[in-house]
Amino acid sequence: MAEEKVARRWRTWHLLTAVVVSLVVGGAVGAAIASGDDNDNNSNAAIPAATAVPASTTTVRAATTKPTASTTTTIKRSTNSRENPVPKGEPAKVGAWTVRVLDVMPNANTAIAAANQFNDPPKPGQQFFMAKVELTYNGDEQTATPFDVSLKAVGQSNVAYSTFENTCGVVPDSLPSGELFKGGIATGNVCWAIASSDATSLVMSAEEAFAFDSRKVFFALK
Repeated sequence: MAEEKVARRWRTWHLLTAVVVSLVVGGAVGAAIASGDDNDNNSNAAIPAATAVPASTTTVRAATTKPTASTTTTIKRSTNSRENPVPKGEPAKVGAWTVRVLDVMPNANTAIAAANQFNDPPKPGQQFFMAKVELTYNGDEQTATPFDVSLKAVGQSNVAYSTFENTCGVVPDSLPSGELFKGGIATGNVCWAIASSDATSLVMSAEEAFAFDSRKVFFALK
């Protein structure tokens, strides 16, 4: 009898232990499931709805350019002529020289007469035309003289005037004849005895006197 009572107590103890373990395990599993659901709900609540971003748009406008009229006229040597001479006061290259007309005196009869008492007056129908010029030497030779540049005049009669064949006599403040080194400048007057009918159309031509490939450059005298 005593052994049977002991056996019943052990069975009762084991049954109670199993119930307690089942309750404990079941509670833990339920709590875990509940915690997972809460996390899912919290996670879903934390993610805001996506906001649509408007597409970027770019408007390209065509550039408009208004043409502007040029106000500067450049006289190229290739277009230089009696009808298109270098303007008075502007320099131009003539071979190894730079030539410029500084001033003009279309009727220099009185100035020539005052320069020397032995100067003859111009012939009938003629007048003395005087121009003040500037010559700058830019060549490679050690020296040169203004006589290395031939300065002539021509008008509507198409007859060329030279300072030697159509001399005015002694010219006041005449162009000097001394030697010039590179960069040297000579300034002075040259004069031609011309037909009075050529005075208003007269232009000056300049070229190197002793160069085989020289080319005339024309200068305005008004």
